[in-house]
Amino acid sequence: MITNTKEQTNKFFSYIRVSTKRQEKGASLDEQLRQINDYVEAKKFKIVKEFRETGSASKMGRKQFEQMTKELGKRKDIQGVIFWCVDRSGRNPFDQARLYQLKESGYELHFAADKIDSTQHSQMSTIFIKWGIACFFSEELKLKTKMGIAGRLKEGKYPGRAPIGYLDKTEAIKIDPKRYANLRPGEKVIDPIRGPLVKKAFELYSTGEYSVKSLNNIITSKGFRNRGNKVINWKMLYKVLRSPFYHGTIVHNGEEFEGKFHKHLITKSLFDKVQLVIEGKANKIKKTHFYLFQGLVKCKTCNKIMRSVTAKGKYKYFYCNKQDCGYSNSVQQDEIEKLFINKLTAISFHDTEIEGFKAELKLMRSETFENKEAEKKAVEFEITKLETRLNNLLNDNFDGNLPEEIYKSKKSEYLNGIAELKEKRTALDSADGKIFNYLEELGKLLKSPLNIYNLGNPEQKRKFMKSMVENFIWNGSNLDLVWEKPFNLIAERPIFHNGRTS
Repeated sequence: MITNTKEQTNKFFSYIRVSTKRQEKGASLDEQLRQINDYVEAKKFKIVKEFRETGSASKMGRKQFEQMTKELGKRKDIQGVIFWCVDRSGRNPFDQARLYQLKESGYELHFAADKIDSTQHSQMSTIFIKWGIACFFSEELKLKTKMGIAGRLKEGKYPGRAPIGYLDKTEAIKIDPKRYANLRPGEKVIDPIRGPLVKKAFELYSTGEYSVKSLNNIITSKGFRNRGNKVINWKMLYKVLRSPFYHGTIVHNGEEFEGKFHKHLITKSLFDKVQLVIEGKANKIKKTHFYLFQGLVKCKTCNKIMRSVTAKGKYKYFYCNKQDCGYSNSVQQDEIEKLFINKLTAISFHDTEIEGFKAELKLMRSETFENKEAEKKAVEFEITKLETRLNNLLNDNFDGNLPEEIYKSKKSEYLNGIAELKEKRTALDSADGKIFNYLEELGKLLKSPLNIYNLGNPEQKRKFMKSMVENFIWNGSNLDLVWEKPFNLIAERPIFHNGRTS
């Protein structure tokens, strides 16, 4: 943790971030600098070092951001950091947490465009809300982009490199140019060496007589290797046995697509038999009791899911059967539900927060539109650049200036790049409406989450809990919750009463 033992000064670092190289050279950077300089002049601050970053704030590991936080820990004469706006400071919860840690350590965070700072308790709620919305917007944009890629999957093409046991077109042509010269783009063919070994692995495992480790030893002895001719770890073999790709189904983000560009290595019935062996479902026992928290509560000591049991036909318990944790580590389901309800009540928005949330949403709609337009222009520029390169490539090929292999490789690279950028453009066009509709519904939920929970039947209550909580952890006397995003930010927010945090 960064500790601030410095004296009060007027010296600050400044941090400026743009998303693309083009923005770095254009109006976006100039406007950030202008507003920061105006803010510094009005506050009579002095910037002693400027940090500039090119790249997304949704990703962790920003080099300049990391360097800035390290230098703050060494400098005792720096009062804090000036950012252009809250949205540019961090779009992932990890960096946002680090900024909050800086604030708690005594450093000031100033946001020039927003005209707010961390020294004002009343403004911290606004900063938290802006952080939460920025984080959610970033996650939603990623999701939309991935959905665009999933659209191409509907053609039946596997999006990545061929799974082990198959070959991509370029790999296949190297083995037999004549045989595979007419493969369709995106088509995968069965590897004549590894393919039969993968099939044999499914057949042997389906008997139930082998563990994954022993099976891996058998096929390794028969020459099973990865593309680098190295022995494959048994964990990789486990993933192979779990993949429906081998019977003709592609799974992407939980959605299934029919594989139309690769031949099946095994049958669906063989795959299903292997899954039964893995999951031990062949002799599945029918459950006679419903447990609201079954499979959700973990023991804090060993981090394992606690088992469920019913005593005297009506008392439902959860317990850890690990000897090291102590067999007395048990809790009634009613007690867990009571503690969960208390925590659910604690994250509810009070009236002042509801009004602040609505006002901030209105402002963010306007600001997000402006930021989105700038990002769309940057994407359009990148599309135009790639299309120009593609046209030049076609001309060079027409003139006979390029080898065929280089031409095909570059063409594929440019086409894929253009498709991904167009999907990002589509995502930018469609993201805002759903994001803000979601946030409006979130505001309604957080006004009275307990009422929504109480109105549900047991299955609805369970679904409601799983949508909000990532992990329930029993520590022997109390229940700890790891909230899903964005509820984690809401649960950790400072609560203000009469100008004071609680």
